[in-house]
Amino acid sequence: MRPWQNRFDGLILANLCLHRLSSVFQKLGTRTTYIPYTVNRSDYNAVYFVKSKAKIGFLTEPLDDETRRRLESNSGVRVDVVVEGTPAFEADILPGDILVSFNSTAVRSVEHYQELLQSYSGDSVDLVFNRDGRIIQKTVVVRKL
Repeated sequence: MRPWQNRFDGLILANLCLHRLSSVFQKLGTRTTYIPYTVNRSDYNAVYFVKSKAKIGFLTEPLDDETRRRLESNSGVRVDVVVEGTPAFEADILPGDILVSFNSTAVRSVEHYQELLQSYSGDSVDLVFNRDGRIIQKTVVVRKL
């Protein structure tokens, strides 16, 4: 580090000496300038957590290509997260299960699953899952929020 640089709280403190050239160099004074040397994008992010009740209690994600080939089908969604204390948790639905049908309707995508979930709010529904090649049927109540 050069003698005129001091590290101070994420900034380089540069003391710049100003001189005027005349017949003799005369010192006019010093000025302090803060120069940022790093900008972290993480400094500008915010995360908010809101506690809310889930309608059925699991989050889904689309199927990857390998799973589609194994199932020989483009329909279905994978259960990603199961929330404790929800109808899905009580019905023993596990992360990794593949939701094949929702009340006898084939689930085509995550968006389609969300539409089905909205349309059956407050009702009891039959869900069919594929768990490691076995077909499992569960009945859960979709909460009305």
